[in-house]
Amino acid sequence: MVEESPVMLRPATLLLLLAAPIALVPAGCGGSGSSTTRGSAAADRRGRVWDALRLLPEAGARVDAGGFATTTGADGRFRVPTPPDGRITVGADGFYPARLQLDAGLGRRQPLELALVPVPPSGFPFDADSAVITNRYLAGLTDEDEAEYRLGGDDHGPEFEFEVRGRVTVNGVEGLLLRWEDGPLHGFESVVAEDVYGNVRLLATGGVPLPGPVPPLLLPEVPTTGLVLVDLWGGEMVVVDPEGRAQPHPRTGLTAPYSPCLITSGLDRERTDVWAPGAGLVATDFFGPPGTLWQLVEGKLGGQPIGGGAPAAYGPASATVTRSALAGLRPGDFGRLAGYGSQAGHERRWQVTGLETVAGIETLVWEMRLDGDLVERLWLAEDLAGNLRLLREEADGLRSEHDPARAPRLLPAVWREGEHLGVRAGDRSQEVEHVDRILDTHGPFGRVEGAAEIETEGDHGFRKEEAFWVAGLGLVRLEVEERDGFDLVELRLGG
Repeated sequence: MVEESPVMLRPATLLLLLAAPIALVPAGCGGSGSSTTRGSAAADRRGRVWDALRLLPEAGARVDAGGFATTTGADGRFRVPTPPDGRITVGADGFYPARLQLDAGLGRRQPLELALVPVPPSGFPFDADSAVITNRYLAGLTDEDEAEYRLGGDDHGPEFEFEVRGRVTVNGVEGLLLRWEDGPLHGFESVVAEDVYGNVRLLATGGVPLPGPVPPLLLPEVPTTGLVLVDLWGGEMVVVDPEGRAQPHPRTGLTAPYSPCLITSGLDRERTDVWAPGAGLVATDFFGPPGTLWQLVEGKLGGQPIGGGAPAAYGPASATVTRSALAGLRPGDFGRLAGYGSQAGHERRWQVTGLETVAGIETLVWEMRLDGDLVERLWLAEDLAGNLRLLREEADGLRSEHDPARAPRLLPAVWREGEHLGVRAGDRSQEVEHVDRILDTHGPFGRVEGAAEIETEGDHGFRKEEAFWVAGLGLVRLEVEERDGFDLVELRLGG
């Protein structure tokens, strides 16, 4: 049992949620109906049934709507006429039955999502490592971890804090005790544990263990639009955007874990939580006025500072590029980019001029020139994860060194839209780089798919340039304005 707290418990037992409209169910999907006469297609209700434990569509589930019976297809989808009494029941072997009462608040075009709770053969499947979190949103959570949130992300605004208080056992399952402290709240506690499927579930909230055969879901291993969750306070939530983006804090640069992120919205009232891989809960409006988010400003997850991830490590082959868009890069390689738009008649040229050791790490020296004049010089090394990192940079006669363990990335090993690459020392101000999007593009270099557009922002967030990178071609376009920039016309890569 955990410490009591005067907080109202609202356990989420499963169930209904509203998802974004989906395509019509193909003919034949959803099983066969009973002898009851079907209504018009306009009056039909479409939906999907889930296994609440495995988070997979449940095929062959029985659906009854006012006497009309059908079964779900292989994808868990069904279609039934709207029952006169508004009641839909769902059942399947090995699951507790579920009932849904339609009301005027459920639009006819919105698909219904129902989760069936399996009957556990001998208790819920937690193992001995239930307090060891591997789920990507809270991976590595330990009793050393904590976080600080500020209203609107303002460093001088009101704050609330989160910390892990250690391990406790609830109903025979070991979990982690999380404590949240805020002026108006004066402290609030939740207990979480991870099941054998990698889903984080809520064992207790406000000091009260949650009833029922299956602890409600806090964070799925695989988020799906329309899935019902609970929040840390026991309120029902629904996933509305499993691949959304959160805005980075303007001064701390805590953007690395913000994409992809899980955005949820309350069923009982309009509210938003934002969960992000490698950072946990990064924003919430639970405490504040509508439209105002409490934002994560600093903290630790897995014993490491949030925003930096695990420290980078380098091997003896750090000057050998193997995994980024510049795989095979070596001294003597170069690329020439010809100007277009207002830059017509000018050219940019990059070249690897040699090898140098920085902080005991062997690096490639990369130079970028504009019409023959040196623009910048970069010292690059590949870490053991395949990211090409910037250990030293020089521009306008100014040289800056970066801590190798936290050095910004020129290129990541794997592209992820919205991913923060690091803060560089620019020619006049600090610059932030992030992957803006993945797209197809074309130019003198031909037509390419999967180009990564990396945006560089200067002080106060103004856009400085967009660089387009392609595996096997490296830098194919440098856009300085919407219709002005440089395109790749000549390349030597990997010798």
